Amino acid sequence: MVEPGAFKLSLYWNTLKWQKPEQWLHRCRHTAQNLIYKTFPGAVKSILIQRTPKKVQFDQPDKKIDWFPKRPRGKHGMYRGEDILQGRFTFLNRTKEFGSRVNWRNPEHTYLWDFNLHYFEYLDELLSLDKRCSKDTIKELLGAWIDNNPCPAWPAWHPYPLSLRTTNWVKLLANHPEFAGREELRSLYSQFLFLEWNLEKHLLANHLLENSRALLFGGLFFQGSDAKRWLKTAKSIMQRELREQILEGGGHFERSPMYHCLALEGLLDVYAYLSSTGGDTGWLYGPLEKMCSWLEDIRCPDGRFPLFNDAAMGISSYPEEILDHAGKILGRKPRSQFDRARDCDQLFILEENPVFCAVDGAPIGPDYNPGHAHSDNFTYELYVRGKPLVIDGGTFSYDNDSQRFAFRSTAAHNTVIINGLEQSEVWAGFRVGRRSNPEQAKAEDSGQLLFFQGRYRNQVKPSQGIVHERIIVIKPPEWMLVWDTIQARGDIEACSFCRFAPGWMVHEEKNLCLLRHDSGDQVVLYPLLTDSYFLRDSVYAPEFGRKIPVQQLLFAASGSLYLETGYFFHFQAGADIRPINISRRDRLLEISLTGSTNIVHLDQAGL
Repeated sequence: MVEPGAFKLSLYWNTLKWQKPEQWLHRCRHTAQNLIYKTFPGAVKSILIQRTPKKVQFDQPDKKIDWFPKRPRGKHGMYRGEDILQGRFTFLNRTKEFGSRVNWRNPEHTYLWDFNLHYFEYLDELLSLDKRCSKDTIKELLGAWIDNNPCPAWPAWHPYPLSLRTTNWVKLLANHPEFAGREELRSLYSQFLFLEWNLEKHLLANHLLENSRALLFGGLFFQGSDAKRWLKTAKSIMQRELREQILEGGGHFERSPMYHCLALEGLLDVYAYLSSTGGDTGWLYGPLEKMCSWLEDIRCPDGRFPLFNDAAMGISSYPEEILDHAGKILGRKPRSQFDRARDCDQLFILEENPVFCAVDGAPIGPDYNPGHAHSDNFTYELYVRGKPLVIDGGTFSYDNDSQRFAFRSTAAHNTVIINGLEQSEVWAGFRVGRRSNPEQAKAEDSGQLLFFQGRYRNQVKPSQGIVHERIIVIKPPEWMLVWDTIQARGDIEACSFCRFAPGWMVHEEKNLCLLRHDSGDQVVLYPLLTDSYFLRDSVYAPEFGRKIPVQQLLFAASGSLYLETGYFFHFQAGADIRPINISRRDRLLEISLTGSTNIVHLDQAGL
């Protein structure tokens, strides 16, 4: 038995050993800076005031810049401009009424709620109301923030919300200079100075990319030597980070479709700003084109993106909104032809009407910061006839609590827990210890069949020798097979999870489950080689702060040394296709139904 102290030491070691040397260096610097800010806040404020020019000069563009329009209008648990006029703010499905005085720190809500308040992303929606009162509200909010958030107050001066806020203030002032008063300009300038001193190089990843975007905006907006330095620094960081963060197929390297969309929204604004100033955009066009193409590839039939890893609706815009804006900014035309089986940087899509299946066969994320990763090897989402049938669990919050762990855990995804072990060691709010990245993952179109094959070795407890292979086979428009093969050094206890979308009800019958949708659609599910299966109530978090009751099937199977198990969807309910027999011989998987036999030629032999 491992002692708690030894386990904790192992957990820290397996988390921290992946960090880059530069992260260690900048973490020490970051810790020292925070100590200084807490101990000598008055001195920090005084230095910042001295460094900020009495009179700040800025460049106004010749014409208004076509920024990305971010206007949720109350959807997905986010704000409405009309509500903000009344002092009512909604973020992450939580609302607070401030009345005439905004409180910039609200401990009764999550830190992420406060971050959203400080982002000032709602400025665009307030402007879109085109009312005198909305302009007055904007002036009041800018003034209230300046008066009530002296440097280095938290969370106002945390580098991440600071980056988003300064970007949103520049977008406002560049197109609407009537808001650019002396105090607004001096405050904005001082925020860029502070950001330059506090770039999140200890975290890297999307945080540093966001820091560089903000600093680039400051460099383009202001005049003088500081601004020139900001612009040079920002371009250097952004170009380096884009080379690393944008993968070969165009996906973002943190493997979250939501963060991919956020990065793409921000980079489109960078492109628009550079274009308006006559700056060089050649280095940015290629990554943007690849990112747009990737987003087209993974877009679901209902217009959403798969909720893999940390992903929720309402934080970024919908793929269609982003791609439409990219068409205007880049002059690109939407694609009309797509491969039926496509590899989107190891997020695999199998698509042929009426079936759309997205499978997560990707590694857990960048080794040195997998904070937005879930323990979800080979989870999938399935759409049939345009409607979601099988869904991933989503993301409920970023708080370091039991709910955060539950939504990151293996059981929250449509995959398999083996011998009670997590696939990867997710812990705290954004930590991963031992991780079990796939050894192999691919998707193919063999003509009549589409299939995915993936394999990983469990590294959470390597002594058990657990190897899990998942094969997903689709024969459109008829059926889909999910087949799991497991190998271990001893006994095997496997539990496979399958969560159904809202609107679907599961009706258990003899050796099958009839899935009925509110619209009348029906699908039959057949468990294969299971000891037992049972239905339980579960939840689905498509948005931060919102849980929707859904149903989930659990399939239990056991064996020793080697185990095969799975389940089968028949999309044309009514005809009984049993018996269903699955057999594996080396690189061949044979699927036999009543009246037909289908052979899948696999990339690797069986376990």
